[in-house]
Amino acid sequence: MLNASENKLKTYAPVFLVLGLIAGALGAIHLLAALAVVAVICGIALILADYRRGLLVLALYIVIDYGMRMAMPGIASVWDELLMLALYALWMWKYFIYRKLEGAKATPLDIPILLYFCVNLFLLLAATPSFRIGLDGMRANVQFMLWFFIAGAYLREKKDAWVLVNILLVVGTLIGLHGCFQYVTRVPMPATWLDSMETGIRTRAFSIVGSPNILGSLMALLAPIAAALCIGDKNRLRKLMYAGMALVMSACMVFTMSRGAWIGFALAAVILIVFVDKRLLIPMGLLALFGGAMMPSVTSRILYMLSPEYIESSLRGGRLIRWQTGFDILSERPIFGAGLGHWGGAVAQNYKVAIKIKGAFVNTVYIDSYLLKLATEGGVVLLFSYLALLYQQIIWGYKTIKAQTDKFYRHLAFGIFAGLAAVIAHNVAENVFEVPMMTTYFWLLAAVLMHLLGLARKEARDAA
Repeated sequence: MLNASENKLKTYAPVFLVLGLIAGALGAIHLLAALAVVAVICGIALILADYRRGLLVLALYIVIDYGMRMAMPGIASVWDELLMLALYALWMWKYFIYRKLEGAKATPLDIPILLYFCVNLFLLLAATPSFRIGLDGMRANVQFMLWFFIAGAYLREKKDAWVLVNILLVVGTLIGLHGCFQYVTRVPMPATWLDSMETGIRTRAFSIVGSPNILGSLMALLAPIAAALCIGDKNRLRKLMYAGMALVMSACMVFTMSRGAWIGFALAAVILIVFVDKRLLIPMGLLALFGGAMMPSVTSRILYMLSPEYIESSLRGGRLIRWQTGFDILSERPIFGAGLGHWGGAVAQNYKVAIKIKGAFVNTVYIDSYLLKLATEGGVVLLFSYLALLYQQIIWGYKTIKAQTDKFYRHLAFGIFAGLAAVIAHNVAENVFEVPMMTTYFWLLAAVLMHLLGLARKEARDAA
């Protein structure tokens, strides 16, 4: 009699046969295309054998996306959407056909996220000048939050969260090593990445991400998790491994020369220290000052931000003038803004939107603040709904930490909490969530946090 694995193999054999024939045909035409199909076949096989492995594929998002852009640029912009549809369809098929799995678990963040969706829909229908642009603007705002619900449906045990986070940390460490290598070897960078008045900075790390600011944000998201696990793990070998990961990603984050990422990381470090031992605040502060003194480029970049030259340059064509323009839009359209997708982000850039500000038409620019971008395109209605969502996330993230009885998972929870806080802080001065990879990882880890809360509550009920 066939066992379960043999039954699965027999069931899906025709699918693999067809995909194998396609890979063979493509191999005669283009080797990279054939390798891509083989990778897809392997991914499908892994996911069908255990549907939870779909999240492990998602953890490799940045690597897959880079590979797609290099080898198959034609589908690089849609592969993640196809994966999202496939994972939703697989879960529904498993649940509704076999009835062997639990439904998606309800979490305290479900209602705030859905309310944010509803606000976007209302603004699209009631207050957007162009429906087509508005639809793309709404899609950019909410689409990648849907990963939160997928992760909630796929995560089952504590080990699932641990494995997923470890894959993310390995990916982050490899990218961090690449970023450090770029900095050490002085890889050339575009001149626009520095102000013309800045001196003493030889390069900025960007790795396969392509942007030093986004790479810095990714490192600020993941490095606190590795640091927290280093503190919480009892195994000496794993402690050493997590310490190395945290060190590599922290160094890479510094080498990006992203001041917004530095601020976010500093917030994450304070959160970790407060949870571990408040007495470490002063020593760590002194260590940070010493590190800055040992790297003149870091010190000069911080001091330049406070100089009159920076303010003058930024008001002429940098971040400050963009913020001023955003506040001008908000003052003229305070309730509903300029319309979804009509200012400050990638959608407005793609459509080359121009809107009237103070009686003159102005072409859109990246506004370098995700929160201000939401305010300009959706007014205080959209901004407050988003801030309410973030507030709920912070509150329930803190409750997740308090609910953990296992020391290791308590450290995992506050490591994730600190990393999420770093990205939220960075979004004040950067359009971090304009990048699908960052939004995906952010909401994936938010789902892990709520997963740990749900399991802790279940354990408390079982023990009662």
